[in-house]
Amino acid sequence: WLLVYRTEKYQRLKGEVEKQSKRLERQKETVSEAADKVQKRKLERQEEKLKINNRDLSMVKMKSMFASSFTFMALLGMFNSIFEGRIVAKLPFE
Repeated sequence: WLLVYRTEKYQRLKGEVEKQSKRLERQKETVSEAADKVQKRKLERQEEKLKINNRDLSMVKMKSMFASSFTFMALLGMFNSIFEGRIVAKLPFE
């Protein structure tokens, strides 16, 4: 949580994605079927910006995923070496 969700970059990207999503939805509702090319291009540009921001947001989140996966692998190795050869539980049937 400290590595990702508290950072200013994540908060900024999240705000931009939410704002652009709302703006895009409003534009899609107002644009009619017989819209001119200029409006369609604006819509496409907005969608492209939204895709780019979503990609950047997922890259920021990936840092945290790598850190947590590395931590869990290290803990697994540590517990494996600590409890190697020890009985940690007895099964009720034999």
